[in-house]
Amino acid sequence: MEKKGLIITLKSLTPNENKAVQIFTERVLRALGEHVLSIKLFGSKVHGTDTPESDIDVAIIIDSENLDYEENVLDIAFDINLEYDLYISPKVIPQAVFLHPVWQHTLFIKNIEKEGVALWRVDSKH
Repeated sequence: MEKKGLIITLKSLTPNENKAVQIFTERVLRALGEHVLSIKLFGSKVHGTDTPESDIDVAIIIDSENLDYEENVLDIAFDINLEYDLYISPKVIPQAVFLHPVWQHTLFIKNIEKEGVALWRVDSKH
């Protein structure tokens, strides 16, 4: 699979937030490798309703339901949050859940699909 779209800079994020999101994305890709299908920023940082206390919502779509992957991502986020004094809030979502007809009708998945900004993705429909 060809990988593309590696890490963009967003105007809606501060320089510190952009750097933290970039490092977070790189570390997640290094840790999970080809299991990562896409990484998307969503929530208040995307639609401009964030406050100084807002978290940085990031969805990581993976090809597996392995719970160890979620634990790895949470550990990475914890380290980045301490290092950059912010709060990245990762949501690890297996592709089977993301594409499941029942889940696709939830507001959570609809918001990620509608407003999510791809930080990184495998060459696919994500």
